[in-house]
Amino acid sequence: IGFINEFQDRLLFGTDQSFGRPELVMPHQGFLKGLVAEGKISEAVYEKIAWKNATRLLGL
Repeated sequence: IGFINEFQDRLLFGTDQSFGRPELVMPHQGFLKGLVAEGKISEAVYEKIAWKNATRLLGL
């Protein structure tokens, strides 16, 4: 958890799979959402890892 919070601006969530129910094939996404639900990381940290860092990196 400390690593995630410390490096939140450098972490990216990525996958090359596309399925109708991502929670079934991407348990790491569920893990991150669980950390938000438990208050271990903020929603802002989750958003950075989930999409904001990639958007910034790619200049979108």
